[in-house]
Amino acid sequence: MRHAQLLFLICLLAAVTGPTLASGQDANSARAFLQDAYGHYARGGEGISLYGPLAKQYFHSSLIMLVQAHDKALGSDLGELDGDLVCSCMDWGGIFDLKIDIQIENSQRAIANARFALYEGKDRDKDSWRKLKFTLVPEHGRWRIWDITDYSNPELVYSVREEISDDINFHAKNSKGHTAKPSS
Repeated sequence: MRHAQLLFLICLLAAVTGPTLASGQDANSARAFLQDAYGHYARGGEGISLYGPLAKQYFHSSLIMLVQAHDKALGSDLGELDGDLVCSCMDWGGIFDLKIDIQIENSQRAIANARFALYEGKDRDKDSWRKLKFTLVPEHGRWRIWDITDYSNPELVYSVREEISDDINFHAKNSKGHTAKPSS
């Protein structure tokens, strides 16, 4: 029950503080935002962690709070989603052949489809390619990542928000009534 209340409060806070209308939020600014994000994945780049100092510049505050709620509920870091969310990977040699298509749905939402390879060269296998859909919403006058849906493997398509929420709910449901085993 406690976890469900926490999740409800996070959703309520997101709805109340919600995305603010930002002037100049158009396809060009959305594309520039994602190109800037992927700039952190150049050779030797550190990427963008949900836990790092860049998180608030790229991820919507409600997504950061959802991850924090997950960590608190499980008593650990993000267990179900391994790797870096922006590149859908654990390791990279850079971002190559980046293609970003933007669709502005309205003043409060844009969809960005990104396709890229994690390694250089013409002989890349299918596992080195990524296909991600970003849902972007404005917050504090700039685009932020609201959600990421990974289409890289058609058999394992997932939404980051849904995965985190499902994980919180699963652990909340399975932790009810469980007590620690008595030590022998």
